[in-house]
Order: sequence, then structure tokens, then C-alpha cells
Amino acid sequence: MRRSWDGRSAAVLCDFEARITAENAANAAAHARELAVGHVLVVTSWWHRLRTRVLFRSLLPGIRVEVVSARTPWSPRLLLRELAVFPLVPLQVARARRRVVALSARRGGGAAA
Repeated sequence: MRRSWDGRSAAVLCDFEARITAENAANAAAHARELAVGHVLVVTSWWHRLRTRVLFRSLLPGIRVEVVSARTPWSPRLLLRELAVFPLVPLQVARARRRVVALSARRGGGAAA
């Protein structure tokens, strides 16, 4: 997604540790609190945008979250996968919130999601 983003920003943070979107959101939430940012811009594919928005906004209350779409290939299979996993979002949010707390504690902050 980094290569897909051609817009301007104050800083770009790429997450190479996360395996799933909920982990991306948790890592971003921990970094956003650590850096005291007021705005987070997330670049993702159009078919993944809804779940991404829900996850990031759930973990970043009080921070402006903007989700934009990059031009990426898609298939009906990818769209169906998104529809199939969307009901799991509440579980992903709960797990990601625990990850934010753990990451914040490791970095010396006490911020919770």
C-alpha cells in the first residue's frame, strides 16, 4: 500500500509486523498515542475499506481517522472473503484493544484503547 500512496503527509509509518488488519490497527493505535498525533490516514484497497475503517476508528477514539482507497486488483473471491469475515470485527476489536494495551505497556505508556 505504501507504493500506492502518492499523497503528501507529515510522516509515513508502514507496519511490517502485522499479519492481519486488526494487528495493523492495534500497532497504529499504539504509535499514534506514543507520537500524540491528531490525524491518521490509512491506505487500503477499496474492497477492504469498510472493515479497515471500523477497526481503526474503534481503536483510535479521539483521533481523526481517514481511510482512502488505493488502486489495487480485486476479485469476487476477495470481496466474498471480506463479507465472510466482517461479522468477526467485534472479536477482532476486542483482541486488538488488548494488543494496544500490551504494546503501550512495553513502550512505557499507559494508554488504553
